[in-house]
Amino acid sequence: MTLKPWRKLSDELVNKNPWWEYRLAKYTLPNGKPAEYHYVHDPDAVAVVPIGGDGKITIVRQYRALVDRMNWELPIGGMEQSDSPEQMAREELRDETNLQAGEMESIGAFQISVGRVDSHCHVFIASDLSFLQGKPDDTEEFEIKQFSGDAIDEMIRSGELNNGMSIASWHLARPRVLEIIDQMKGN
Repeated sequence: MTLKPWRKLSDELVNKNPWWEYRLAKYTLPNGKPAEYHYVHDPDAVAVVPIGGDGKITIVRQYRALVDRMNWELPIGGMEQSDSPEQMAREELRDETNLQAGEMESIGAFQISVGRVDSHCHVFIASDLSFLQGKPDDTEEFEIKQFSGDAIDEMIRSGELNNGMSIASWHLARPRVLEIIDQMKGN
């Protein structure tokens, strides 16, 4: 069986706010029937896996109103159209952790939620970290801690770290993170 793509007839804005757009696309299915697809058009995002000189990963905890809970997450944020992924990753790292990266390595990207959102998350590993003067972004409150890779794996298994973008980013970056940590140890 050969899968066939849908034929897009239109794509219209239904509602817009400062962060994302709600859109309606109309299609013709391969069998000739009409179809509608409702989705969110959202700018791409970035996620940063910051590795300290001790091999520990910095993550943040913050309140997420939508799910009414405190969440452990990697530093993650949405991109403005004019930002490069690396530039935005550096800004998110600074704003959420007050860290600056000497090295920023792009690891790849993934689709955030292919059935609902059209954006991607670009994943970076930050190393050669230094603290900046001042404090992180004061529009959000963060608890900032460092954990070993094994501890992050356990936090994911236990549900303590359950943000999908953080989990996907961690698993995409994890093999390279372990290589970097081995290099730091001289192995």
